[in-house]
Amino acid sequence: LGQKFTPQIQQGYMSDPAEPTKIFKCQPAANCPGGKPGTCTGALQGKLCSRCSAGEAWIDGACTACQPIHFVGWYVFGTAALGGTVASYFVVNLPGSRRASRFQLVMMTFGLVVHAVQTVALFGMMSVTWPSIFTSTSGSLQFAVLDLNRSTLTCLTGWGDTERFVMFAMMFPVLSVWVLLVWAISQYFPRWGRWVLAY
Repeated sequence: LGQKFTPQIQQGYMSDPAEPTKIFKCQPAANCPGGKPGTCTGALQGKLCSRCSAGEAWIDGACTACQPIHFVGWYVFGTAALGGTVASYFVVNLPGSRRASRFQLVMMTFGLVVHAVQTVALFGMMSVTWPSIFTSTSGSLQFAVLDLNRSTLTCLTGWGDTERFVMFAMMFPVLSVWVLLVWAISQYFPRWGRWVLAY
């Protein structure tokens, strides 16, 4: 019938131009503006408008080329995460008391803030129509729930499903090996710095 009669798709949904009758629901819905089959927001691509091209990351609502600072930032973050694992052992093993110290109050407050941030991020991932200000706020907090689609970590892993799955699957084994390694090394430290296994 011609291009004038091409079926139009509602916002929040998309389809492949090769199979326009197969409709997919996008999450978040803002990634799919609707219109002609294959239309995505901000140079996104894929059946669900969920990925950028190779060498790009989803930054500020658009596919942006990866920069050296993105790689350096994640290496620094990884190093800090390993160091934080070591520091957490000493934090959770502080002597208990009936009255919390200032440091303990700060740590409890920090924990509550992290929990609140993750809750807002999870609410934004639900299939619910939220006000635009809440949607944008929740989208900027997706890093708290390790949403790789909304972080520059794809500069390291790429957008392949296998690579991203391996990255997530290896986090726990790597941290476990790191903790055991630190425990073994700590056995050569003075008594105050020696890790003790709890059975």
